[in-house]
Amino acid sequence: MPLYYNAADVVLITSSTEGSPTTAKEALACNIPLVTTDVGDIREFFISLPSVSICEPTAESLGESLLKATSTPQVAEPQDIDLTFSSRVIAEELTELYHATLRRDTPTSRPRTFSCSA
Repeated sequence: MPLYYNAADVVLITSSTEGSPTTAKEALACNIPLVTTDVGDIREFFISLPSVSICEPTAESLGESLLKATSTPQVAEPQDIDLTFSSRVIAEELTELYHATLRRDTPTSRPRTFSCSA
């Protein structure tokens, strides 16, 4: 997938529903600007990143954000996706949640972090 992402000027996500879009993480890992609607956990993890534009799901808003993303020079800094998004970590968190449910207590949770520097 990196080959395709690196051929793009910007990645656009127009979904009305998502969980945790893998596309967003992959784009950022390849240092590609992201224009997206406010779906899933996008706002929670990506709002503070300068290469991410979260916009309304309208043609006007998406268009304006695309123009801005393609006309603003991007600082080419490496992206580093934190391993809190790995399938291993997610599986461990789900396992802890199941065990906590069986014990009827609150699962221990680690704060999820996202760092963007590759």
